[in-house]
Amino acid sequence: MKKNNSSISMVIIAIIFILFFIFVGYICLSNLLRQVWFVINGTETVATVSFVEETYIKTSDAEDECDEVLAYKVFIEYTVDGKDYVGKLPTSSAHMQKGDKVAIYYNPKSPGDFSTKSVFWMIANLLGICIIAIGCTALWKVLNFMGYMPDVKKKKNLEEK
Repeated sequence: MKKNNSSISMVIIAIIFILFFIFVGYICLSNLLRQVWFVINGTETVATVSFVEETYIKTSDAEDECDEVLAYKVFIEYTVDGKDYVGKLPTSSAHMQKGDKVAIYYNPKSPGDFSTKSVFWMIANLLGICIIAIGCTALWKVLNFMGYMPDVKKKKNLEEK
């Protein structure tokens, strides 16, 4: 079977897209595993928002016009065994203000290492498993289409005959 250059180009683009899909899924999955580790092994405490910094992030659209989007960096402080720790929340929102309380889990062996207690992000990172599954399935289909993967059904039929 002869394959033309355009179909090979499309398959290469599809494989790159699929590998990107798997990579994003891997990041989500590793974040989920980190959060689960903190829930199981960490110690829960309440941190206090100590400072909220407004920053502007430059973005560009298709017409190369730069826009600035308002973003927030939220810093917290908490105390473990009489020692104060300061950290920056990985995600933050405009509604957080100085003095607000935030539930966190910290690593008892390294109290400066913490994770927020966020069910939303745990559920969002669960999507990483789905993304990896979709990416792997799509990769299998593309490689099978190109003839690089064995066709299990045909092989099974040949063995039965």
